[in-house]
Amino acid sequence: MIRHSPLGLAELHSHLYGTIRSADYLDYLRDREVDWTSFEIAYERAYGSVPPVRQIIEGHVRGEAGAAGDFHRLFVFAEQDAGSFERFQAKRNLTRNGSEQFNYLNHGYGLPRFLEEVHHFAHKVIDSQRREGIGYAEQRLGLDRDLPPGDARQVFETILNAYADYDGSDFAPRLAVSLPREDPWPLWEAVKDLALGPHGRLLTAIDFCNYEEGHPPKEKKAFFSEVLDFNRRNPERALAILYHVGESYLDKSLESAVRWVHEAAQLGAHRLGHADRTGSRSRPVWTAHKN
Repeated sequence: MIRHSPLGLAELHSHLYGTIRSADYLDYLRDREVDWTSFEIAYERAYGSVPPVRQIIEGHVRGEAGAAGDFHRLFVFAEQDAGSFERFQAKRNLTRNGSEQFNYLNHGYGLPRFLEEVHHFAHKVIDSQRREGIGYAEQRLGLDRDLPPGDARQVFETILNAYADYDGSDFAPRLAVSLPREDPWPLWEAVKDLALGPHGRLLTAIDFCNYEEGHPPKEKKAFFSEVLDFNRRNPERALAILYHVGESYLDKSLESAVRWVHEAAQLGAHRLGHADRTGSRSRPVWTAHKN
């Protein structure tokens, strides 16, 4: 977090679904039917026990005093969780599994419910950040790679429309679209259209995050060139390239991870995420935002 004048604090590395407060998410879940199976499987694989998420939510609905605290501990990645990217991902899957995006892709509930959810949390996160004294926040959002590009465009457009509500206020929200490392090109077409659209000035960056394994930065040379060319042709709607690198590297040595950091910088990335995390290959040390 850095100073940003005249709006005060600026948050440049946050993820929309990673910035939701546990109390807000618990309240959101209380009236919804969620199949927690995939979250429970991933959590048990990472931690060796099945998480009591169903019991906690049922207790919250019944008004049990300790339910909110129990959910907070399950929701937040803290120091006692450090040690592997698998644990980080397992906790992240709580919001993924509980999201209408998951229901839309796996149970056919329909896109409108997911759009309503995204709109709801876009405003919730902004309310939270304003209370913390933040005046400028760039939120990253990545969608499931199985989401059709046309549907993904609607999701990002919904967020931009929500952000437009804050024009002229004391808070400036901005969006960074996370693209899939496997194949960023289909979604890039939608991003370009949105960047040149009516609220395109609120879309400031494209981002690569999540697992790095199997995706060396050099594979993105042509894509980086395309983004930089777009910026030269559209300087008023230029997009920064954000690149998570040196965060997860169980498939290589520390020296190779450092090389990947240099590759990403040399290709033209404007900001690097993590680069390089503290720790060794076998026992990494994580830091995470605490709600």
